[in-house]
Amino acid sequence: MVWNDFWESTQDYNVEAQDVPLFLDNARDVVRRFRNHPSIVMWCGRNEGVPQPVLNQGLIRVFREEDGTRYYTPGSNRINLRDSGPYHYQDPALYYSTLNKGFSVELGIASLSTLESLKASMAVPDQWPVSDAWAYHDWHQMGNGDVHPLVEHLNEQFGAATDLRDYERKMQMYNYVGHRAIFEGFNQHLWSPNSGRMLWMTQPAWPSNMWQILSSDYDTQGSFYGVKKACEPLHVQLDLSDYTVAAVNTTNVTATGMTVRATVYSLGGKVLLSKDGVVDLAANAVHPMFALAVEPMFAREGVVLVELRMTDGKGVEVSRNVYWLAAEDSGYRKLNSLGPVTLGTKAAQHREGGEMVVEDKKGKRRTVKDKTEIYVDQAWVGRGAYRKEQECRARGRSNILSLPYTSISIVLKEEATRIRLAEEREQKRQKKKVWVPLPDRPVTAQRQYCLW
Repeated sequence: MVWNDFWESTQDYNVEAQDVPLFLDNARDVVRRFRNHPSIVMWCGRNEGVPQPVLNQGLIRVFREEDGTRYYTPGSNRINLRDSGPYHYQDPALYYSTLNKGFSVELGIASLSTLESLKASMAVPDQWPVSDAWAYHDWHQMGNGDVHPLVEHLNEQFGAATDLRDYERKMQMYNYVGHRAIFEGFNQHLWSPNSGRMLWMTQPAWPSNMWQILSSDYDTQGSFYGVKKACEPLHVQLDLSDYTVAAVNTTNVTATGMTVRATVYSLGGKVLLSKDGVVDLAANAVHPMFALAVEPMFAREGVVLVELRMTDGKGVEVSRNVYWLAAEDSGYRKLNSLGPVTLGTKAAQHREGGEMVVEDKKGKRRTVKDKTEIYVDQAWVGRGAYRKEQECRARGRSNILSLPYTSISIVLKEEATRIRLAEEREQKRQKKKVWVPLPDRPVTAQRQYCLW
């Protein structure tokens, strides 16, 4: 879906449009070009402000004459909308209670890239400790994206980082928790009073560590998975402000016979509390289930783990969510005592009965029933050359130029070849190295940007 802002930006900061008729002519061209596109949701007159009256009235006239089917708002954050921000660390519990109520148009927090992306974007001497080179990649030390409150918070939770790997590991914990809280907080008060919540932003063009859920090289850090988890169509979640369990249904159909089960564990795996309930989830609605009395456990355990599961009427799991909770930040240091876990991976070919499903070079999945079958891999039509050849015609006429012959060429292959090629492409993808940009060079002279 596209929220279409026009070209004026930030009121009282950027200059106003000087040629209003030209602006309106261009706006009319844009509306005519895109008005039949289903992705356009609404027209917006200005980013972070309202157009000057003469321009605003002109835009209203353009939309009425050229479209008439979409909502128009003069400003992106001023009229019937919540103002922009915040852009720095907030207590995740506040997103469920007081922060960003209504239609929140722009909200962003720090989002450190993965260890691999960090190493690819900075020279080795600049990677650790945090240096000025990090500022080139938006690890802000002041202003809206100031990371000092976040770093202090994580140092209190898990202790100061000892190296880059440790720093990235702890930041990924925050990436996941913070971004999940943003959209679970929206779910908790779905449609009343919350009606929309938009991130600033999704992905940067430059290797960055701020306001993103995936990196410029398309790597996905914890923030991506936190958003993905919170935005499940059928979702079970915990309100971090009061520990209420809720079931969310953002589909257009009622989900009947849903079972929600909450289990609280100690770090040693001991079950401390278990609770469940059955509910019919109305379409596009949130249903509070029950509260978990976890506060008395904090004094005894320090940290507890909460696992939420939701299954449908057939017992199939549709959502699972895990939280780690403590009474205060320092309590989370017990997580450092957990032992490392070795993760294993395996690959397998997918078969349906006696058939095999493979992927061709265009990404299309095909079903192979018999390896010895022949298929057409390539086919093209060829044309011969024009020839000079005398051809006697009636009334003494002669043709010299003869039209060329045509031909068709076909390349046949066995299905076994298709399977081999698919396996080779997969092996090549697995061996592909992380994309590495050119290294940063010092900023010199008067051009205040990086040079390559």
